[in-house]
Amino acid sequence: MILERTGGNPFFIEEVVRSVRPGQELTVPTTVQDLLEARLDALDASPRRVAQGAAVIGRTFAMRVLARVTPNEDLDPALGTLEREHFVGRVVMAERTYSFAHALVQEVAYRTQLIAQRRRTHVVVGDAVTELFGERIEEFVDTLAFHYRRGEDDEKAVTWLLRAGHRAQRLYANPEALDYFRGAIERSRSNLSARAESHEALGDVQRVIGRYDEALAAYAEAMAIHADGDLVAHARVERKTGLVQQLRGKANEALATFGDVLTRLPQEAMGERVRVLLNIADLQFRSGKADVAIDHLREALADAERIDDSDAVAEALKQLGTIYGYKGELGQALDYQERSLQAYVRLGDVLGEANVHNNIGRTERRRSRLGEALSAYEHALAIRQRIGDQLGRVHSHGNIAEIHFLRDELDDAEYHYRAGMDIARSIGYPFGASGCLVGLGATNVARGDPHTGIAQLREAISDFERAGHRTYLVEMLRDLTEGFVAIGSSEALTTAERGLALARELALPELIAIALQALGNARLAARDPIGAIDALDEARALLAQGACVLTVGWRRRAPATVPRAARSGEGDVRGTGCRARSATLGVAARLTLARYLWTTMLPPPKMVVGSASSPASGWLSYTTAPVTASVILMRKVSGPTPLLAWPSTAETMNL
Repeated sequence: MILERTGGNPFFIEEVVRSVRPGQELTVPTTVQDLLEARLDALDASPRRVAQGAAVIGRTFAMRVLARVTPNEDLDPALGTLEREHFVGRVVMAERTYSFAHALVQEVAYRTQLIAQRRRTHVVVGDAVTELFGERIEEFVDTLAFHYRRGEDDEKAVTWLLRAGHRAQRLYANPEALDYFRGAIERSRSNLSARAESHEALGDVQRVIGRYDEALAAYAEAMAIHADGDLVAHARVERKTGLVQQLRGKANEALATFGDVLTRLPQEAMGERVRVLLNIADLQFRSGKADVAIDHLREALADAERIDDSDAVAEALKQLGTIYGYKGELGQALDYQERSLQAYVRLGDVLGEANVHNNIGRTERRRSRLGEALSAYEHALAIRQRIGDQLGRVHSHGNIAEIHFLRDELDDAEYHYRAGMDIARSIGYPFGASGCLVGLGATNVARGDPHTGIAQLREAISDFERAGHRTYLVEMLRDLTEGFVAIGSSEALTTAERGLALARELALPELIAIALQALGNARLAARDPIGAIDALDEARALLAQGACVLTVGWRRRAPATVPRAARSGEGDVRGTGCRARSATLGVAARLTLARYLWTTMLPPPKMVVGSASSPASGWLSYTTAPVTASVILMRKVSGPTPLLAWPSTAETMNL
């Protein structure tokens, strides 16, 4: 019968055996809970009350706390009884501590009390912990939130739920943070200030994890409470609604929101004004106004340093690093990024650290240090996965995919682009989804499926145009140009010219160089070698002046005509620095162009072997040695007037 009723449960069988008394008829309750309740009821009053008080404390309970909870009981004999009956046992710790033998024992002892009694006891437990362990109170924040939440004191419940929620938020324990803040909202009906803080904090967490509708709803609740009260608090929450608008790709709405907040903020609210300036600068940069963004950032940085706002200082330095990277000033970009990283480390802001690692990876990639870039990106992704930063994961996957693309590891590139796109779509982040779509489009072009790639690129470009993100369009148009070149479409030339016009309007040298490279490829495909040479020459000059590398942007790859070693960073160019990298790309592209002219448009060249010569009238002359060659293209003229000469003495290339 015992096996049948207990279902073979070892703990149930053990409790049945313990319940047997000499001379009593054996009865087996339906559940183990019923059996435990019967055994507790059979105890004397004092051990039973001690067990019930201990059950409110928790599965494990300290003797000192139990003494506060049951001040009228003689604990030593009561605990002795509970030990003999195998309800509790001693735990080896510095402080005298006990633990219930099984979670079900605690559960039964807890629920055999009236709800009102339990609520009073939870408050007593919380008070005991704060008094007894005040010097270590940070260790007990979650414990206090647990007990006061279940107690009858609303003020203490709100205080400790908010404190635990903010602690979880700092640790990016997002589910726990959401639970604590919701609990604070439930218990703060009579405390409007705490209620507004709870709604705002709830919105902050929901924004980070990509629940934008819920975030806006929480912010609206907070603003409604602040509407007739704290002007600065209302402005702060309104600014956060602008952040959500920006994340959703509504740049104009976000900019209007930030502008409205800035005009209504009192001058003395310097901390909040700094944050609005940072948000405006980010939007201005994304819309292609880099110099305007820099002005805002410098103003924000100066104000933040003046009021000793470390968070704002770190953010301003990070954004300046990003913009100077796009301007091609990589040394200054890296300096700002390193300073920003140090600031975030001092603050203990791991999300900030992840963002800066990501930006350092971008700078290293522009310096053609692909291994270092990949390491930085993977470091950022690991942090973002640990803290649940969904938006950041989108960017990390896109950047890691880009490195694989540059290395011709197209399967790995596609995996990360798709991973980033899936996350972006799941959280309603159109900017991220469109960015990954660009990468997929370029990957398909590189794989020999240009029609699919072109369709994906066109869709992504339309998305970015609607969102007003003009800075990124130049690189997308470059990718689309490559797709049109691959299918022999005349749209390659018009697309490249459109990209160059936009790049010149944005006045970012690195983007101008990218657009010129695309235009050179398009002109070459259109059998316009002279125009191609002009474009490539200008691109090479810009890259050399800025000491930067061509591989920049959402998806950056050297033209398919460039030899694999030059595209992937392999061979002699690995680790030789930015200038050597850009020069090698330029030489390789020109050498390809020379071969194209030689094989498709020019009659057989004259050849002078063994030493340099002064070219006379003709199409092509060059000198050759066993290892290197210098090539000079000549326009057919009556005299020795060269069209273009390359490479220079320092730029000879292994053949």
